[in-house]
Parts: sequence; C-alpha cells; structure tokens
Amino acid sequence: MIRPGTNLVLILLLAAAILVVPVLAVNATTNGTTDGTTELHIVKYADDRKTVLNETTVDYHWLEENLPVHGDGVTRYYHQGPVFDGVWEDVHPDEPYDGWNPAEDVQMSILYKGDFGAVMGTDLKDICEYIGGASPGDTIDVCARDGYDKTFPYSIIYAPDPRQGPAVLCWFSGNGSGPDMQEGKEQGEGYPDTGYIAGMRLIFFADTSTNPWGWHVFGNNDMKECWDEDSWNYGGQYPSAAGTSPMWVDEVRIYSQESPEPPVAAFTASSTSGTMPFTVTFTDASTGNPTSWAWDFGDSGTSDEQHPVHTYTTAGVYTVNLTVTNAVGSNSTEKRGYITTFSSSGGDGGDGGGDSGSTNIVPVNTTAPSTNSTEQSNQTTAALQSLTFQFEGSDIDEIVVSGQFDPASLNISCEKTALPGTVPAAPGTAYAYYTITCDDANATIDTARIRFSVPETWVLENEIGLSGLLLYRYDRGWTPLVTTRTGAANGSITCEAAASGFSLFAISGKHTVSADVVTIPPMKVNSSSKPTTQAADREPETGNPILILVGVLVVLACAAGVAYWYLRLRKKDDGNKEEPK
Repeated sequence: MIRPGTNLVLILLLAAAILVVPVLAVNATTNGTTDGTTELHIVKYADDRKTVLNETTVDYHWLEENLPVHGDGVTRYYHQGPVFDGVWEDVHPDEPYDGWNPAEDVQMSILYKGDFGAVMGTDLKDICEYIGGASPGDTIDVCARDGYDKTFPYSIIYAPDPRQGPAVLCWFSGNGSGPDMQEGKEQGEGYPDTGYIAGMRLIFFADTSTNPWGWHVFGNNDMKECWDEDSWNYGGQYPSAAGTSPMWVDEVRIYSQESPEPPVAAFTASSTSGTMPFTVTFTDASTGNPTSWAWDFGDSGTSDEQHPVHTYTTAGVYTVNLTVTNAVGSNSTEKRGYITTFSSSGGDGGDGGGDSGSTNIVPVNTTAPSTNSTEQSNQTTAALQSLTFQFEGSDIDEIVVSGQFDPASLNISCEKTALPGTVPAAPGTAYAYYTITCDDANATIDTARIRFSVPETWVLENEIGLSGLLLYRYDRGWTPLVTTRTGAANGSITCEAAASGFSLFAISGKHTVSADVVTIPPMKVNSSSKPTTQAADREPETGNPILILVGVLVVLACAAGVAYWYLRLRKKDDGNKEEPK
C-alpha cells in the first residue's frame, strides 16, 4: 500500500517533469546557437551544374560597405502566413473560405507568422551580379545553414513585380517583431552576431498597394499573381508567402546556362632577379577557374601547385611556363627570360669581410640590416640567431627573423602587391597586401616578428575595433596571426605579429558595430483571436539555456522541499499516536 505522503512526492516530481520536458524540447530546436549567419558563399555554375565559373565568400560587413543598401532600419516589412479557417471566419463571417485572401485583410495571418521587423539588407540581384550575374532561364538557389534551400527563377530576382518587391538578403534589424508575433519566433534586433538571430534572412520588400493598412506586405495572393504555380509555397494545405523567406542564409548558387570555357593562363612572381640561391614565390593569376597547374621553371624544376615556391641554384636567365587545365580544356603562357640569377662576387665566404665586393641585392625599400648582421657577416655556417631588416616608406617597417641561417646570405624581400585574382579577399576591411619572401633556400626561419603601421584616420573611418586590427597570412586560406598593438605616434597605430613562414600577407581590420541604432516601438494591433494551429513554415526557435537551467533547478528544489516537510510532519504525527493494545 502506498502512503499518502508518497503519493504527494510522486505528484510533485511528475509536475516538475512536465515543466522540464517542453523546456528541453524548445531548447533543442535552437541548434545550439542564437546567432544568425555572418558569411555568404556566392557561386556561379556552368550548364553542367558542376563546373564553377566564379565564386567568392563575403561577410555582412562587406555587403553593407560595398553594395547598395535597401531598407532604413525603421520601415517594417511583412510576409503573409497561412490563413487558418477560424481566423478567416473572424474577419469574413458567413463567407466562403479563401486561403489566398485577395484583400490581404486577415491581419493576424500577417502578424502571427510574418512580422519580420524593420530590416536592412542587400538586393539578391546585386549579389549575383558581383560574380557574373544571371540570365533569363537561369535559377538562383538560396541555401541556409540548416540544409534548407529555396529555388527561384530568374524573373523573381531580376524582374520583380512591385507587389512582390526586390528580394533582399537582410543582415540588420532596427526593430524586431511586433507583440503579436508567435512566441518563440521573434526575429531579434541588431546584426546577425549582435542580436538579429533570424539573419541573414531573405525578405521580399513588397509595396503597399494591396492591404487596407498601407503596410509593406508580400501576401499570399501577391505570390499567386506574381509567380508561376511551381514557385508557390504552402504550409501544409495552406498557401503561405512567409515560407518563401529562408533564414540563416549562408550560400547563394547561380545555376546558369553558360557552357564552361577553357581557362586562360597568367601568373606573377614575387621577384624576378637576385643572387643565388634565389627563391621566388609564383602566384597563379589565371582566369576560368582552372583545376590543375603545371609549372616549368626553366631549370628542370617543375611543380603542380597553384602558388609554388621555387629556388634557383645556378646563375642564368630562365624562361617560365605555366599550363592550366579545367574540365573544358587547357591553356599555356610563357615568359621568356623572366628570371635572372647572379653569382655573388664574394664567393662562398673566402677571406676577410663578407661585405667587400659583394653584389648581394637588398630588397626594395630596405635599409641595411641591423648591427647584429654586420657583426656576424663573416660567418659562413648557419647558426641559431636573429636578424633585423628595416624597410623605409612601407607599412611594414621592420621584420626580425629568428632561426638558423648564414647572415651574409640571408635576404628578405617585402613588396606591396595587388590581391591576386585567384585569392579571396582577406577577412574584414583590407588595408594593404604584401608579399614577403626569403631568398636563402638553406635558411631555416623559426619565427618572423613583423612590425607594421596604419594611419589612425583609416582605423577611425572604417570603425576598426581595438582588437580588430590584425595581420593575416595566406596559405590555402587566410589565417589570422596573433597581433599586438605596440603604440601610436605621428598619426599612426603600430602593431606586431609573429609568423612561422613567408608568403602573401594582409593588413586588415574587423568592423566594430555602432550602438547608435535607430529604433521605433513595435506596432500594436488589436485582435480578438489568434490561430490555434500552425502551418509547416520554417521559423527560428529561441531559448536561453542558462535561464532554462535555472528554472528547472528552481522547480525541482521547490518540489523536493515541499515533499521533505510533508513527510516530516507525517512522521511527527504518527509518533504522537498511541499504538493499539
């Protein structure tokens, strides 16, 4: 037989479990994050849907700074969601049900699922044009990080009806959802990493011509009238324009009707003359997205890397050839007499000072090495040491190398360069790109401490944060180096970073989001009823894991406390009763 006290304990624990289960269920839908997407991969495919014609990756800062901005952070934009039967009857009693709602006057179907806030963003057409654009007959896929994607024909993106409006990829919300938005579906405010949890989100900036309130609403009937039937969206059995608005967008794909073309070979070199051993970094600048590379350096040396590094060990004049290939064909380019190498008149060290009669080439904009170099110039065997190179008239004004090398042979070249066409832009806002190379093939560089400066005016104009100014190194991708700010003087900010090798570098800064955001209060709407069922639209779920955990612990603690005191009182009461004789 179960005692009454035990019954109470079981009831309390069951109540706690009932409270915990839905909380955990809501939390599970957040996918472990409350941030939106911050980067966008844009790619254009050929008619085989495999060959890449062009591609790049940008972040929302780049979109805001480089392409036209739509929206003002104040004007609100809406999509109409499903018009449920009960809500239709509230507005149109005794009228036949019509889920398309041509009058666009079932207000709750708009506010409950499609109040997307006061947003700003970039026209998807402009994004497509940045990598070559689309043509009639092409399709554009908008893909989200959770695997959802939506396909749109050319006309929807490039020739929108005013009732639909431009397709805008939104990366900022000046004011979140209104008070009637479905609980747990709020859009958030700010940028995708500062509160706009539904961003980046595709929203159609419709005109105000249809609904009776003069709102910017892309309604269900707008979708029906503006689009072909195979583009219509449904939430279950109900038409829903809200479902055409994917959130967490991180990729846009253009599937074109263009045939793949063979590549056109091109390349550059970090330097074209110097004393041997002479090390050169070759950079591929070919167009047409080649997939393989064949280099001939003219001295029997070859490589199949895209951006190879080659060392010439014999004096002479060399012709360099590059052949590039993709799925369609191949192309070659040749630069005759491109590389020239010299023997040092100082020989392999010999007698006396190594500086006498030396023809060692000093890098452009480079002064003589430090005193440390002069003191050790007679050494002919590599030793563990450090050497300082200083550069005049350059943003990179000093490089201190540490490792094993012969100071008489070591030469560091630091040249400002344009970004190669096949290399993506560095993260953030790039100030300058530099190619740094070492001409001694026998040197082992353990660490290179690179000091650089940027104007304070550039930092302020681009709203670069104190910790956002970084030195990046490119090696099949951009890697941020640990960068330390060392001071500010004469209108410049000086920083230092350590690298473990040389290649292409970028001085770049991350944009700091301003807190001065224009907001307006959410629009209040009186409505006597809300739908009791939901269509199968994709909307964000939100939840704060810390608050959820605290709530669960409080519920369990209360249940345990009540059970403890109840059992104690029962025990005391039983002890006061006399046992039967």
